Amino acid sequence: MIDVDILYINLDILVKKLDFYGIRGIVKEWIVNDQLNKKLYVDLENNKSTMQKIECSVPQGSIWEPLLNLIYVNDSVNCKLGNSRSFANDMSLYLSDCNLVKLFANANVEVNTLFNWFCANRLPLNPTKIK
Repeated sequence: MIDVDILYINLDILVKKLDFYGIRGIVKEWIVNDQLNKKLYVDLENNKSTMQKIECSVPQGSIWEPLLNLIYVNDSVNCKLGNSRSFANDMSLYLSDCNLVKLFANANVEVNTLFNWFCANRLPLNPTKIK
């Protein structure tokens, strides 16, 4: 199982993926302006930082969160040789082969291909949860 931390998706990449999947015009503008262009500051004992734009994230608990996360990771299936199942931020890959050496070789290719996809999409992996 591979654990994907989709809490930290890159907003610039997400906007490109919205375009790719045909989410354009007023709907895209609304999502970007009202849901993604958020700013925050830290207030620690009445010491406030300056407002900073959030570069990576989607609104937690919003009705848009599951859809935006799915749009973000949807193209990961294009780089896999085996079957996969995803739920929330977990992805499981299933490979089989009668030849054990070939199976290990295919599994290594698969993990490397996915690793490259994660890097290109700036998604962190949780190495303690990769089995």
